[in-house]
Amino acid sequence: MTKPPNPTTFFKTPGRLEAFSDGVLAIAVTLLILEIRVPSTHDASTVAEL
Repeated sequence: MTKPPNPTTFFKTPGRLEAFSDGVLAIAVTLLILEIRVPSTHDASTVAEL
């Protein structure tokens, strides 16, 4: 069984830090582009259906 990497040494190489920051940026841009809307409810019966 391998030991988990030490957090202080995990990001010491620039490649890993760059890949991590690219992933975070990709997720942020995706969430900004997607239009997630809450469905509008007209009466109380539709709320129960949700």
